[in-house]
Amino acid sequence: MAMVLKKRPCRICRRWFLPDRRVGDRQKVCTSAECQTERHRRNCRDYHAGHSREMKEERVSARVRRYGSAEKSGGVSGGSPGGLDWDAVRDLVGLQSAVIFREAGKVLRLELRDLVRLEVTVIKAESGKVLLCHP
Repeated sequence: MAMVLKKRPCRICRRWFLPDRRVGDRQKVCTSAECQTERHRRNCRDYHAGHSREMKEERVSARVRRYGSAEKSGGVSGGSPGGLDWDAVRDLVGLQSAVIFREAGKVLRLELRDLVRLEVTVIKAESGKVLLCHP
């Protein structure tokens, strides 16, 4: 059964056009280059307006991935504290919170490392004072 298409006005230039039979009722803009360019521009604008949060998260995520690759190549010391799955953490708490948690974890790990070194020094100093008793 053949579909009968009717002429319609272009949503951009308002000139009447006959839609392509392969597109049918979905075609809202004529085939002129100017109208197609404007249709594309409007579609991109609408997409970016509706997906700005995801795009921002993707930019932050790319920064995190670049940071992670610098870590693996030895550019930055550190790693994954406690072997956490940071993708799962990011999914649970959000991207920005996950980055904050990761950075806070690195600071805590460095503080803990310094405290352990200090404790080892104290233990070594005190162990010399202990008298060995034989029964």
